[in-house]
Amino acid sequence: MRKKLFAAFLLLGLSLGFLCGAHFQVGAAADQVEITQTDLLGDPAALEGLVLDLATYGDHGRHLRWDTRCAFTGGLSTQSQFTYHQTPDPWERFGDSGQILYDMPSTSYSISTTGFLDLAGDERELRYSNLFVLPMIDVASRAPADSSYTEQVRIRDYYDFFPLSVNFRLLLSGRYTYEEEVRLSDTLSALFQVPVPEDLMLEITVTTDELGRPVEIQSNPVEPDPGSYWIDTFCANTGDALYFTANCRVDDYDQPPIIPEAPGGYGLYTIPLEEGRLRAENLDRLALAYPIDPQRAWILALEPTEDGSRLLLVTQEEGRAVLTVIDRATMEDIQRLELFPVCYEEDNYVVFSELYAFSGCLLLHDTEGNFLLLAGDGSGGYEVAIRSTLRPVEAWDAGLCTDPSFAYDGQRLAAAAYDGSSRYACSFYLAVYDPSGPIYAGEYAHSQDRSSPDS
Repeated sequence: MRKKLFAAFLLLGLSLGFLCGAHFQVGAAADQVEITQTDLLGDPAALEGLVLDLATYGDHGRHLRWDTRCAFTGGLSTQSQFTYHQTPDPWERFGDSGQILYDMPSTSYSISTTGFLDLAGDERELRYSNLFVLPMIDVASRAPADSSYTEQVRIRDYYDFFPLSVNFRLLLSGRYTYEEEVRLSDTLSALFQVPVPEDLMLEITVTTDELGRPVEIQSNPVEPDPGSYWIDTFCANTGDALYFTANCRVDDYDQPPIIPEAPGGYGLYTIPLEEGRLRAENLDRLALAYPIDPQRAWILALEPTEDGSRLLLVTQEEGRAVLTVIDRATMEDIQRLELFPVCYEEDNYVVFSELYAFSGCLLLHDTEGNFLLLAGDGSGGYEVAIRSTLRPVEAWDAGLCTDPSFAYDGQRLAAAAYDGSSRYACSFYLAVYDPSGPIYAGEYAHSQDRSSPDS
């Protein structure tokens, strides 16, 4: 969920897009949006030349849209335009990023039918249902007719490795067969193998009809919960290739990740794309492109640069987050830069959070909001331009961390983010920094705010 900023207006330009709580009165006053500025820190003259563009919607179907420009030239002025879209406006906040996503099977679910569940006939389809299918079929085979039958089963009796699912449909070309999709799914889901611990259990209840056919199946976890395991997927789409890998995590986040077993070892895998799309015939070119020693480091973030020529890899190494800039042409390191400490202690929990790439710059921050702005050094690497916090105002609980947008003019960094008080809130925070730290911070109340979809 990354925001890409469009061209700067005057000195700086930011863009925020959000499904916000616009009121539904659409008439003569439709274009009237009011923004009320409250200065909290520093001199508002620091805003001079900045332009902020907001896109807000008045309905979940994205038919009612307001585009508002906030220009800071001798003070704040706003201009809004309302448009009605007969078909839904393209989703701006969560656009198609062209990535793949790995997922663990669900442990708590219920499936039922008005007829009966043909587990044998549907087994091929059930393989891709993101469920522990084999124990479900096994328990159903022992369920008496016209009953509700329950067993606790050990997952390791059925699987040596978690049956991972993989979502890649947004990367498929317009024309593909079911067999091609199955081949892609089988190959990619088997690439990373996470061993199933010996003690993980499920409780499965099968309800049958008078002929002994299952009509409902319920699954619930037994402690320790298998649902406490999940997969972090890291993916970089450069248009002509996809680079990706995965870590396995458990709820005890203070522990290092479980490194999946893979044919080539741990690291970044790659597969070619054709016009940005994944094709089954390229599976034989799937390969490990950048090996990583899991005893030394594990992956926290992966992004391509805006021009796709380099990969931006963040790893955790010896208690610190480290950025590595990789040349795609050679898959060799251009630069390694230590970022900030990482600590998993309960009373001092601070870990890496996000990486944003925009306008030739990078902004990386931790869970406390401490950030580094890195500007290009002219040789493919980066140098620290600003070191500060995304919480310049103590009262800002979430700070500038809720879907932020950034712009940088070589001296000033502007950062804007929605206040995070509600998914229907349009009001936002705005801050400006220079190398000395924050020089301005303010709150901006949006007249279309509401606390719920009905207000």
